[in-house]
Amino acid sequence: MSFSAFIYSHWPLVTGIVIMMILLFVLEWFERGHSLKTLSTQELIRLLNSKSKVFAFDLRASSDFDKGHISGSKNIEPNELEKNLETLIKKKDSPIFLICEHNQKAIKSGKAIKAKGYTNVNILNGGLSTWRKENLPLEESKHG
Repeated sequence: MSFSAFIYSHWPLVTGIVIMMILLFVLEWFERGHSLKTLSTQELIRLLNSKSKVFAFDLRASSDFDKGHISGSKNIEPNELEKNLETLIKKKDSPIFLICEHNQKAIKSGKAIKAKGYTNVNILNGGLSTWRKENLPLEESKHG
């Protein structure tokens, strides 16, 4: 049986396969454009030490932030960040780094930020717990 005869004889099967391939391609393309970049601790350190302006937001409760946070990060509640994003960050391609304990808040906020058109949204691989496991420095807030 020739290839063309096979296609003619099994057109529903071939059509289904073609549709599935198109859907997989579209989903992959969509996911690449909307997924968050996950950086290692070393990549984050290089980014924070670079001369470029980096927006690092710690999404944990202020009491947790005060006990220890990555130097240069700003404490903000996820809903406040999302609400005030356009005021805080004017350029949609600015590097944004979201930090929380295990990435749940960072992933949720990151997806909302990406949906607003921001293109350079990053999270820490494993969250702040990974930072601690690698014994990297945390800064405590000083009050008074």
